[in-house]
Amino acid sequence: MWKYFLPTKIFAGIEIISENAELLREVGTNAFLVTGKSSAKKCGALDEVLTVLKGLDIPNFVFDEVEENPSFATIEKGGRKLSANGCDFVIAIGGGSPLDAAKAISVIGRNSEYNCRDLYTGQHLPALPIIAIPTTSGTGSEVTPYS
Repeated sequence: MWKYFLPTKIFAGIEIISENAELLREVGTNAFLVTGKSSAKKCGALDEVLTVLKGLDIPNFVFDEVEENPSFATIEKGGRKLSANGCDFVIAIGGGSPLDAAKAISVIGRNSEYNCRDLYTGQHLPALPIIAIPTTSGTGSEVTPYS
């Protein structure tokens, strides 16, 4: 026998962000959005999230520089911007690359004295809360703590 515990809330459906907007208030007061260069914009997910954040009067910063298979430089740049903007939670929108990048950016942004290579030491570093909004299926990045 084996057991598996994954403390992830999953919501699915049309306009799920708009219908559950108040849950964002429970997560934080200043959002850092992580996306790729275009897919979150093309599918409308980014606009929906921005509209909801505006309606809730939650300030935000959009980091839309995540490339496919994100580099350490991108992660560290995102972490610096997250820290500099005083954001207290992360919203990742896109496929596997933006969602995975957001996890690492969240750790680097909260622990600004570290860099990406430090993440390989096995030391547990705290991350900011993350909301993952997948725009593709298949990676499962939205339900795992790994990137």
